[in-house]
Amino acid sequence: MGRYILHGLVSKGIKVKALVRNPSKAKQIIPDSVELIQGDIQKVSDLEVAFADVDSVFINLNSLEQVSQKQWQPLKQGLATLLVFARMNRVRHVMFHSLIASHADEGSKSLAKLPGLQKMAEQLIETSGIPYTNFRTSFFMENFFHRFRSGNQIRVSQSSNNQLFMISAFEFGQMISRAICNPSVLRKTLQIQGNVGYSLEEAAHIFVNRFSGEELICHKSGPSFMKFLSLVRPQKMEEMNWLNLMTNFEEKLISSETWELLGCPNVNLITFAEKAIPLYDYSESSNRRSHLSLF
Repeated sequence: MGRYILHGLVSKGIKVKALVRNPSKAKQIIPDSVELIQGDIQKVSDLEVAFADVDSVFINLNSLEQVSQKQWQPLKQGLATLLVFARMNRVRHVMFHSLIASHADEGSKSLAKLPGLQKMAEQLIETSGIPYTNFRTSFFMENFFHRFRSGNQIRVSQSSNNQLFMISAFEFGQMISRAICNPSVLRKTLQIQGNVGYSLEEAAHIFVNRFSGEELICHKSGPSFMKFLSLVRPQKMEEMNWLNLMTNFEEKLISSETWELLGCPNVNLITFAEKAIPLYDYSESSNRRSHLSLF
């Protein structure tokens, strides 16, 4: 989702550096104005370049990697290293992205496959001494372009009446642009949601029916089939975990404070689908040139 967040930031005139492993691949999907730093958060020399002359940092690290507790983990050792560099370089604002679902009640079925790393990461940021904002987002609409799409099929799992208040990652990027070094959001945890709720199955059907690109169909896969598919095609394991999470999570609408501080979302699922392509609308660009590093 980082590519869409980047487009949202650039649309608001934010000057961005992004630490990427493959610049050639990154150039194909992110704005030309983004300064690409080839590197890895495990390498000190790469971080020295990424942190040079930046005011703010946005951290968007993978928290669903299936790794052993003994292995190096982005949200433990990686985040701790980023915070050390942020303090050394006197970064004015650290912003961190996590999921609302990872902060659900401990009894929630949605937590079965989701590590508790995001909770510990937020605590690490809150005790770092650096002004921060933690963003807990709902699920992004852009998942229908990639994570749940295979050819002309949009895949969903078993039925559920649980509502999701999905938001566009592009619009989230624009919210981040309004949050950068904004005193009203410092040392806060903000919920990022859309203002209309749908079950995952309802959302998939709306996207398929309203999509103005090629014809799509909605394919419903039962849990047994998805489990079998993840065994024969291990790369599908992450997709299965996401589908289970989005199906079982009981999301509540809790974003009123965010809307007061950063504005209400303007993009709903219908208008998103009718665009047929991600929402790269630069019509509201400003001349603001804050310096932001994205990890």
